[in-house]
Amino acid sequence: MEARGHSANPMAVGKPTRGGSVLEEGEDFVEDRLATLKNVIKEPALDQWNLYLVNWGYNTQKEREEAEGISRIQVIDLPGFSQKLK
Repeated sequence: MEARGHSANPMAVGKPTRGGSVLEEGEDFVEDRLATLKNVIKEPALDQWNLYLVNWGYNTQKEREEAEGISRIQVIDLPGFSQKLK
């Protein structure tokens, strides 16, 4: 499970980084904002990435329910997130 990098524009979807290195295809992208994950889905270069919406943070129950209907996004809870870190 990899962390994403941050840009000056939080809505801009660039190539997430870890320690200055561009993340590779097949990486995990974990986010607490559904809008960000929807932007990631629009980027063909990121089609191989696994997308996760955590069920805490900056999202609502309605957004989590919406995310469950999007095949590219998996909604995970804290224990599920912790398990992926192992």
